[in-house]
Amino acid sequence: MSNELKSIYPPDWNIIESERRTALFAIYHSTSQKILPEDRISAIRSVLGFASPAMFQSSLILLEEEDVEFGIKKQDMHTGSYILSSMSQIGGSNKMWRWMIKGTEEKKYETFESLRRRLGGLIIPPFIEYAVQNIVITPDDADLQKQTTEFFEDEKANIPPFTLKKCKAKIKDNAELWQSQGEKVKEWLESIE
Repeated sequence: MSNELKSIYPPDWNIIESERRTALFAIYHSTSQKILPEDRISAIRSVLGFASPAMFQSSLILLEEEDVEFGIKKQDMHTGSYILSSMSQIGGSNKMWRWMIKGTEEKKYETFESLRRRLGGLIIPPFIEYAVQNIVITPDDADLQKQTTEFFEDEKANIPPFTLKKCKAKIKDNAELWQSQGEKVKEWLESIE
């Protein structure tokens, strides 16, 4: 029996390219919408091996298009770099991203595009959740109720199910809180005028 290690990849695959694909595959799974947001963040930090999360560095150098036909679009690079930089020390994300998306011909952009869409899902929830924090729909505000319902209906394909459920619950909680505390708030506002 031979002690020689056998690759799980096809024999004509470049080993570095194979490692990149493995990294992308791991990231793809760690960004699944089927797991909770906090678990996704922990998973992706673990996969990328960044020691500590850091604030986004506005000075992060954007990755340039290396090839007009097969290069990565600058705005797409910004999306990826933003996410990775928020989870790494300055400079580390840029290097890691450049390594991961390096490929050959059409494969490069195709692979990146798939990952970019997945990573983009990590940006959406915090913004939506922040936006609904202060939405209070009172019983007599049919206009706001209609606009909010229409927004969630129109955007449900773009908002992760967990976030959608959480946002609707928050809006409902705000409405109930206003019904129970609204009069006291009005009295307080009148007292300071």
